[in-house]
Amino acid sequence: MTAVKKTAIRGIIIPNDYQWIYDFLGVQATSPGKLQKDLDDAAGDDVTVEINSPGGYVTSGSELYNIMATYKGRLTIDIVGQAASAASVAAMARHNRIAPTASLMIHNVSVDGVSGDYHEMDKASDMLQALTKTMANAYVLKTGMSRNKILEMMDKETTIEANEAVKEGFVDEIIPQFDESSLAGVALNTECRVVPEELVRRVMEQVKHQPEGADLTATRIRIMDMECSMI
Repeated sequence: MTAVKKTAIRGIIIPNDYQWIYDFLGVQATSPGKLQKDLDDAAGDDVTVEINSPGGYVTSGSELYNIMATYKGRLTIDIVGQAASAASVAAMARHNRIAPTASLMIHNVSVDGVSGDYHEMDKASDMLQALTKTMANAYVLKTGMSRNKILEMMDKETTIEANEAVKEGFVDEIIPQFDESSLAGVALNTECRVVPEELVRRVMEQVKHQPEGADLTATRIRIMDMECSMI
């Protein structure tokens, strides 16, 4: 029997272009491209995708959902810590299981850094409401609940423990004989350590001017010393 292959969605969910920056800064994160490569390597074999993530960029979470939903082989999603925000959307993609110590969190889509007059604020509000309804589709399809009920839960920012998640249909089953050692080294808090856009730009600028093949350790330390308070 072929062993089931494993991969994971851990840390912040980010766009593909940001993966190298998060890796460079030593901040745990998962992009759609990273998961896609792992599933391409699996080549249709049975795969388990473990999730422990506070969420992140909503469009990247949607892409993760689609990547798993369209995988040609058998794929099981195991929520081993938390699946919050965009990560909870991704967790709805296929047959899923949850550790008795794990949880889901669903809420409205939010955005940082909006500026402008009241017309811009109206546009931002319309966009956020539309994205929230779009993300709700994943929960409606999985649970069979009404859209209004799901949107009400999202509006309240609802955290759902393991047994309730199964009861309400967000999750298919509890992981049997769960081994909590698989959580070693994985943060279970809900703090979302998103790297600020300003720091992303600063890393790009600093690295761009380094000679090819240069040791970037000193650059990384200097950036983190200067900007650690931003993370």
